[in-house]
Amino acid sequence: MRLRPLLFVLAVLTAFACQKRAADGARQLAPSSQLPAEVTGTLAGLDPEAEFTDIRARTLPAVNGRVPSQLVAKLKFAPQFDAKNRVVALVPESWVMGDAPGMLKPPPDADLGAATSIAFGSACDGRCAPKDWAKSFDKVEVSALPVQSVDSDEPIGKFGRVIVARSGDVRYIVAGVWKPDSARYFYCRATLEGQAIDALQAFVSACRAMDVRRWE
Repeated sequence: MRLRPLLFVLAVLTAFACQKRAADGARQLAPSSQLPAEVTGTLAGLDPEAEFTDIRARTLPAVNGRVPSQLVAKLKFAPQFDAKNRVVALVPESWVMGDAPGMLKPPPDADLGAATSIAFGSACDGRCAPKDWAKSFDKVEVSALPVQSVDSDEPIGKFGRVIVARSGDVRYIVAGVWKPDSARYFYCRATLEGQAIDALQAFVSACRAMDVRRWE
């Protein structure tokens, strides 16, 4: 007789586990417009249409214009806030959450390369206070790249840098912008593999287009 309560408890636990797996799968496949706040930014008190008007008119057409015609159906960039609503970046629509916070990856059926991803946000290299950001960016972002060769290394205005590098069949893009008196720098990182490499210039343009709204 004691077996029936035990079987009931096991059945309830099994049903709960199945529901959790289903929910996790749904979150993993959600389009970028439905991703949680840690990826998309909360936009609390902000009007996305108003906030994105300028970047959509000024920058977005040029970025999407660099997507090769054969990839237009599966790769379209759109503006997105980071989790702290500090910076607006251009990222591909309908990409899903990756393994790391703030990382987006193409859906499995997009066939854009297993390693392909993009991430953006801010970093402090220790304490969030003014420092030599060019040095910090080089240490944290550039030196960490697993590269065999650097294809290009260019400035972004007076206080920024974008690097394109490669290792085997993978391309890496890392961009950063900062101000001498800022408490942090802002980054955009992209890893491209397979067909996504054909859109390398679109990703470079997207990373260069970071629009910082709050430096504190």
